Amino acid sequence: MLIERLDYLSSMSEAEKINYKLIFIDFKNFKKINDSWGYETGDYILQEIAFRLQKIVDENDLSARLGGDEFAVVVQRELEAEELKRYIRKIKRELEKTYKYDQKEITLSSNFGISAYPEDGQNSKEMIRSADIAIYKAKQSFNKEIEFFAKNMEKDVIAGVQMEDSLKRAVKNQEFHLVFQPQYKIDGEKLRGFETLIRWHSPEQGTISPARFIPAAEKTGLIKEIGEWVIRTSIRKFKLLEEKFKEIPVLSINISVVQLTDPGFVAAVKKIIDEEKIKGFKLEFEITESLFISDQEYVIDVLYKLKELGISIAMDDFGTGYASLSYLQHIPLDVIKIDKAFIDLISQNPASEKMMVPPIIEMAQQWGIKVVAEGVETVEQLHYLEDHNCDYLQGFLLNKPLSEYQISKVF
Repeated sequence: MLIERLDYLSSMSEAEKINYKLIFIDFKNFKKINDSWGYETGDYILQEIAFRLQKIVDENDLSARLGGDEFAVVVQRELEAEELKRYIRKIKRELEKTYKYDQKEITLSSNFGISAYPEDGQNSKEMIRSADIAIYKAKQSFNKEIEFFAKNMEKDVIAGVQMEDSLKRAVKNQEFHLVFQPQYKIDGEKLRGFETLIRWHSPEQGTISPARFIPAAEKTGLIKEIGEWVIRTSIRKFKLLEEKFKEIPVLSINISVVQLTDPGFVAAVKKIIDEEKIKGFKLEFEITESLFISDQEYVIDVLYKLKELGISIAMDDFGTGYASLSYLQHIPLDVIKIDKAFIDLISQNPASEKMMVPPIIEMAQQWGIKVVAEGVETVEQLHYLEDHNCDYLQGFLLNKPLSEYQISKVF
C-alpha cells in the first residue's frame, strides 16, 4: 500500500504534484521488550504504536507499518520546514509516552529519518532509499534522533557499513588488544588500580580510535561479544599479575549502554566470574551518564545485581552528560570519575572556572562516593586536586596506559 501510494504521488501530473515527505520511524530498545517480557507484550505495543500513529497523524496523511518495529508516515500536504519539524516532534512525543501492559510500564525511544520529494528521490524506490539512509544516520547518532536526508549521508553510510565489515573481521581474527592505565591515590605514589582500555590495530587501516569503532560495535551488536572478551581477557591477565602488587588493585572495565541494557548481561558476567575465579584484584565496571536518559529503573536494578556479584560501580566522564549531583544518591555508585574537560579548567583563568571541581568532590564524598580525577596532565592540576581532597588520580602526568608486560616490570 505504501509503495503504491508513493508511486502514485510521484507520477502525478505537474499541475497536481505535491512535494510530499516520507518519514521512517523505528525504536531503539524494542528488541529488549521482546527479550525481557515476551512477544505478547511486544505485539501489544506494536498495535498501540499503530493506533497512536493513526490518532496523531493528520487526516490527509498516510501511516503504515513496514515490518518489525518500523513504521512510516507519508505527508501528503505542502508543509514549510518548521511546520514539518513541529509535526514530527508532535508524533515523536506521542509515540514516546509510557505504554502500559499487564502491570508493566514501558518507555520507548524513537528514531526518525525523512526524505523529501522531488529533491531526495523521483520515485518510491529512491524516496525509500533516502529515508532509509537518513534513519540509519539517526540510529548512528546518540544525540540526534531526527535526521533529514542529505546528499553527503550516503558516503557516511557506506563508511559505516565498511566499518561494520572490518569489525566483524577484527572479532574473527582477534585484532584487538588491551592496555591498562594506572590510577593512583592522591599522593600520586600508592596504586589504586587500572582502567582497562581496548585498542584495535587493523592490518588494512592501521590503528583505529575507539571513538570510531566503539559506536559501530554498539550499533551492530558486536559490542556484546567484544565486551565479554574484554572482561574475560582482563581478568585472565590480572590473575597472572597478582604477585606484582603490594595491595589488592582495582581492575576497572568500561561497559557500554548496549551491554548493560542487554537482558542477558548479568548472567554473562556471572558466568565469566564463576569460570575465571577472580583472585588478587577487585572488579569495577565503569558506566556513563547516558544510561540514565531512559530505562532508569531497569538500569538501576541491573547495577544492584552487579554489586551482588561483588562488582563496584563507577560513573565515567561525570559532568558531561545527564546525571545531576542530586541524582547520584539514587544510583548505587561507589566512584565517580570527573571528566578531563573539568580538570583542564584547573589550569585556566578566570579562577571561577576551576571552582567547578571542588563542589563535585565535596558532594560525592558526603554521599560516601569516592572521586577519581581523569586526565591529570600538569603539576598544577595535581596540587589543586590534593588541596581539595580528591581521592584518586589518573592521567599522563602519573602514567600512560601500559601493557601487561610493562606492568610486570614497573610494579
